[in-house]
Amino acid sequence: YMGDARYNMGNSLMIGCAKMGMHFVACSPEKYFPSAELIGKCRTAAETECGNKTQKVKLRCQKMKKSLDSV
Repeated sequence: YMGDARYNMGNSLMIGCAKMGMHFVACSPEKYFPSAELIGKCRTAAETECGNKTQKVKLRCQKMKKSLDSV
């Protein structure tokens, strides 16, 4: 997900991915990461709801080049 991961869209995608056993990557500045509490809940959901003990909720902060035309 590229964008502000603190609010509805980013949070919903992260929760959905955790419940379905999918990896979630938020590509945004660190100040726009989801809360630590929600990250913990998603890790727990990944383990208990889909039995995926290796599921990881990954957060990445990447600088994007200003000259990009598309992503």
